[in-house]
Amino acid sequence: MKHPPGHLVGQWQTETGPYADDTLEILSDRIIFRSKDDTGQVYTISSVREGVEQGRVTYSILYHGADLEPQELMLYYQPAGNGVVIFRHQPQLKWTKQRRHM
Repeated sequence: MKHPPGHLVGQWQTETGPYADDTLEILSDRIIFRSKDDTGQVYTISSVREGVEQGRVTYSILYHGADLEPQELMLYYQPAGNGVVIFRHQPQLKWTKQRRHM
């Protein structure tokens, strides 16, 4: 698929370790990694693959920056609560989806 599914779109935060208060923002066509000092790196999403690994829903988000060098973010998705994502390479970190402020 070209775009991430709706349940992945939004802002995600973790309260764990050095990434506490950092934000991962997934949009329909971009992914933004923003640190607590509000500096961010914006990338364009090329494609998204959905799968199942060890009984868990997985997503592979392929993206690139201005240099067009392809990168991949592999994550597990859990629908509990407002949603949780866990990066495959950092299973100790749980990123929770932030509710929209009205």
